[in-house]
Amino acid sequence: MTEGMALTRSLDATARASGVPDTSARFDHIQGLRAVAVLLVIAYHAGLPLSGGFVGVDVFFVISGFVICRMLLAGLKESGTLRLSVFYARRITRLIPAAAVMIAVTLLASAVLQSPIGAQTDTAIVGLAGLLWVANLALLVVTGGYFDGPAEGIPLLHMWSLSVEEQFYLAFPVAILVVWILARWRHREPRTAVLIFIIGLAVISLLFQLWLSFLSPTGPFDPVSAAFYLAPARAWEFCAGALIVFFEERLRGVGAKRSTALASIGVGALITAVLITDSSSNYPGWHATVPVTATVLLLVSGLSNPHSPPLRVLSARTSVKIGDLSYSLYLWHWPFIVFATLLYPDAVVAPLIGAAVASVPAWLSFKFIENPLRRSARERGRAPHFLLTLMIAIPLALSLAVAIGSQRSWGIDSVARTRAAVEASPAGYDIGCHTTTPIPDRDLTPCTFLASPRLPTVILMGDSNAGQYSDGLLPGVGDGQYNLVLATANGCPLVDVDIETRGQVNEACAGYVTGALNWLRTQQPRLVLLGAANEAIASSDVVLHDPQSGQTATTPSDKAKLWAAGLRRVIYSVEASGHRAAIIGTIPHFTNGDGGWWNLDQCTFLRLASDQSSCAQEVSVQSERLRQGRALASERSVARGASVSLLDLTRLICPENICSTLRGGNWIYRDGLHLSVRTSYSLRGVLSEFVADVLAQPSMAGRSNAVPRVGATAPEVGAESS
Repeated sequence: MTEGMALTRSLDATARASGVPDTSARFDHIQGLRAVAVLLVIAYHAGLPLSGGFVGVDVFFVISGFVICRMLLAGLKESGTLRLSVFYARRITRLIPAAAVMIAVTLLASAVLQSPIGAQTDTAIVGLAGLLWVANLALLVVTGGYFDGPAEGIPLLHMWSLSVEEQFYLAFPVAILVVWILARWRHREPRTAVLIFIIGLAVISLLFQLWLSFLSPTGPFDPVSAAFYLAPARAWEFCAGALIVFFEERLRGVGAKRSTALASIGVGALITAVLITDSSSNYPGWHATVPVTATVLLLVSGLSNPHSPPLRVLSARTSVKIGDLSYSLYLWHWPFIVFATLLYPDAVVAPLIGAAVASVPAWLSFKFIENPLRRSARERGRAPHFLLTLMIAIPLALSLAVAIGSQRSWGIDSVARTRAAVEASPAGYDIGCHTTTPIPDRDLTPCTFLASPRLPTVILMGDSNAGQYSDGLLPGVGDGQYNLVLATANGCPLVDVDIETRGQVNEACAGYVTGALNWLRTQQPRLVLLGAANEAIASSDVVLHDPQSGQTATTPSDKAKLWAAGLRRVIYSVEASGHRAAIIGTIPHFTNGDGGWWNLDQCTFLRLASDQSSCAQEVSVQSERLRQGRALASERSVARGASVSLLDLTRLICPENICSTLRGGNWIYRDGLHLSVRTSYSLRGVLSEFVADVLAQPSMAGRSNAVPRVGATAPEVGAESS
């Protein structure tokens, strides 16, 4: 969507500057297709009911592949080589200045509006990466998935696709030139060699993308997110457009009727892609082939009959003008949407208004930055070096300033104290005690806290809603009450269910559960404390599978049943291994207006610096328990049926039946799902008393041989254990 957006507008000038002949007149239908692509993306980001509007980016990728390959092949045919230095200089001149101005303005706005706790730093990192053409890599590391909550709050999120294109522009011409030279050196037809190379690259890239899209999460990065962000996984889309060039002359003779039919199919396929694709589609996967195919068909149709009925709208004057502005519109729309939403979180129309207002700086950027620099480069062969250097240096300096300033809380003591409170990690997180690595494969030495070999041992297991209690449990070790082992896993409750999110079953969590239960069978009798968020039951993004019966649950009521059955099997397996099990109940959670989780990333800097209470959230126990009803009922039913102790901390966390993230100047929660480290420590007496009460109960050894392990059939949920 970058260079390709306006390349056809002045293809002859670009050709002359790059040693490439004039290959064609301007393709108006391509400009119109860019207009459709950018409007789809903007509509999706603005919250309009176009669930698959983000496929507009795929349209841009295909167009870029077609335009760039067309220019490169023409230059190679004319002179047998490419002036790569001129090519790259023009790309930098064309792309960086407008993006640099947008990044600079966004960073200034971020310094005033965004929270210095997380959000500002992330924006600064992505801004710096965007200037270096690696924003896609930074986003993969910083935020995870494109559709995840943390990513949606970064006003430079859209830079990922620009970086993918820029990486394509960097590598593709070199590869084409090398293949061309090698073919001539070996006395082969160079054009055919390039064709074979692009076909091979497309096949390898598509297979790589599909492999990532359907790979279960096992490492530090979500493979589906990697498939979305990484240029090697997207290269096949550029190649799809590039392949059209090799058959252009033949395709020009397709005929009016066939051309119209291809265009009609292309329009239908693009509409289908927008309608059937959404954030849960495991994108790109196979879904990406639909918009890519649609774009190829529309490009092919336009070569022979650009004025066919389906293409007339694309070639219309308004469509072409929007297409000319598409790069600027793409650059500016997302920051305005993010900041509008941040300022007016309760206004449903805020994203739409932000997108509309963004058209003003987009037009100004097009008129006073893009066009003047393009004309200067065309007339002089290059842009003024001083101006270009200045335009890059300013956002680079701003990126560093915002990153350093936010990390130091801009010198404001109250902000620094809040940062320390909510960013403190629970005990064991930084030493390998909270990881999806199966417990038998872990080194538990640093995660084992011994008071005396004669004392009983407590093992804390489950997801981060269990891990949050490690600081509250550790004082019991120091007081000589018990030994403690921390063995939690990020995002993995110790429940015998397979958790599928956006089409992917979390195999790492399944491995954690299996490994934990197998490991417990080799240990001396201990007390196993279980904790879990249980939010998978209510989440529409999560599907649960029963690994024993094969049953699938998609509705909250069905998921609650599967969850209860899986938790019950785990408890019986734990006790069958000679251990005692107990549950720390799910605490109230805090959601924000858009369905995500509350956190201080969403609080503006001005509010955080002046009145932190305005950044807090409050909810009644009754309303939150109503939302969590099925999860709580499942948890309590299992506890009763399996005769295990359940600790409910609600009254302590939410006095007078009111839960608040901030109370008495202290942050009770570090985010919407987790208690702060300070709060966990304040619960040390209650947790120690709970552990002592459970350990004082009669031994379960007499019943341990009568209960099934995971893999066997557990009693019905709610039935009393024998």
